[in-house]
Amino acid sequence: VIPSSQFGIGAPAAGYTVSSVVPTGIGNNANTAVQLVGGGAVTKRVSLVPQGAPVNDGDTDPNTDNSIDVGLNPNFDLSVEKFGPAKATEGNTITYTIKAVNNSPIEARDVVVSDKLPDGLRVISASLNNAFVSVPASAVDTNPANPDKIDFNVGTLAPLSSQSNIQIVAAILPGTKGPSLINTATIATSNPAFAESNLTNNTFQVTTQLEAKTVDLTGRIYHDLNQNGVSDPTDPGIPGASVVLSGTPFTGSMPVSLNTVSGQNGDYVFNNVQQGTYTVQVNQPADFTFRASNPGTTQGTPGFLQISNINLNNNSAQNNIGFTRAFSKRLFLASSAPLL
Repeated sequence: VIPSSQFGIGAPAAGYTVSSVVPTGIGNNANTAVQLVGGGAVTKRVSLVPQGAPVNDGDTDPNTDNSIDVGLNPNFDLSVEKFGPAKATEGNTITYTIKAVNNSPIEARDVVVSDKLPDGLRVISASLNNAFVSVPASAVDTNPANPDKIDFNVGTLAPLSSQSNIQIVAAILPGTKGPSLINTATIATSNPAFAESNLTNNTFQVTTQLEAKTVDLTGRIYHDLNQNGVSDPTDPGIPGASVVLSGTPFTGSMPVSLNTVSGQNGDYVFNNVQQGTYTVQVNQPADFTFRASNPGTTQGTPGFLQISNINLNNNSAQNNIGFTRAFSKRLFLASSAPLL
């Protein structure tokens, strides 16, 4: 048995793990060998050549040449890296790049990289070395809940090398809920001759924050002069009214709460709002009484001082809320002041 200390200076040969168990019943060849402390094995420094073997037992006696069988276990290690965007918008495309790495001093054979796609993605293309890879039918349909997995047969990786030309392009299906997409890639070999010493780096995840498309919501706060409950062209706007937009994006991300003030013509605008379900509410202006709420182009539920359940999947306009003038002693006195 050749102990590990004989493979270099107190260490195994690079890339190998060496086990030395002292056998029993072995006599010492005192010619040039060294006796192991506590054992009866003869040791001698030998040089190991890949796929070769020592030509003799290391001493000066040609009559004692022995055949030496040395078992070497490769320190075999594969790893995978994955790259993708930190943020993506519903309805747009997303590109993932995968890197397969052989950290071993020997070549790796029958290497396979597998990518488990999260729900909500429809694969547009998958490629390895710019060649298209077969994609399961479940990965190219519009069912967001399919368990989709793509296998890339990388094959052989040279020692201490990598293959980074692995790519997936996918579309984020409309209505996909987040708040994030988590994509997982794994690497392995199907060859039983290769046993990995480190499995902690065989999986890599990319988390992409999912953002909904942004749209605009507009409306008008108006004085309902004829009290018919709708905004007519002749109805003047009420400026300076405080308007609040609140709700939750379709992606399931953090709730939204936005504030604005109606302009000179009573118009208000909320720009770049994530698609979702919202409520628009106005604080009752001074000297006015609530009259009616008029849901706009994306519908909604009319209520007191508000329009709720607005399905904001497109730009939404004409979300109007009307008021009538309230009797006010201050206004009465102002209107009846004597002319000078």
